Amino acid sequence: MSRVVALLRGVNVGGMSLSMSDLREAAGDLGYGPVATYIQSGNVIVDAGGDDPATVAAALAGAIESALGVRVPVIARSREQLEAIVAANPYPEAAAADPRFVLVGFLGGEPDRDGIPALAGRATEREDLTVAGNEVYLSCPDGFGRSKLGNDAVERALGVTSTIRNWRTVLKLLELATT
Repeated sequence: MSRVVALLRGVNVGGMSLSMSDLREAAGDLGYGPVATYIQSGNVIVDAGGDDPATVAAALAGAIESALGVRVPVIARSREQLEAIVAANPYPEAAAADPRFVLVGFLGGEPDRDGIPALAGRATEREDLTVAGNEVYLSCPDGFGRSKLGNDAVERALGVTSTIRNWRTVLKLLELATT
């Protein structure tokens, strides 16, 4: 079976509340088992059988809306995709120094590359970003909470849904998808 990591956007931040036990149940009801969640921000790891990540994301979004009455964007990556994302990190020194300040924005589709300069223009002189495939890597040494490179900015500039995780979380999700 293939392992897939599904990432929910905006869960348990900004007013949208969703319990992880409800999330595990919704994923399990789809037949994606065993199911694990990591922290309270909407990270779920499933055995997807033969389903590709996009199919898992769509099915999980539909199940959450149907069972829980909550509409939430879901972006998914296979274990293999997550391995490639980790290997491609353009900021390995910064991630090793403090993984809280390197982040990955997982995009829900192909980004509008014409928007990259506008997004980069929002970065402070100490921040950096790299768009690679359907991910945005962010280096925010002064903290992501102070950055103007949040989900809303990424989505507006690149024209796709985004959900961002710090490097520590990305590594933990890969570990959970591998075990």
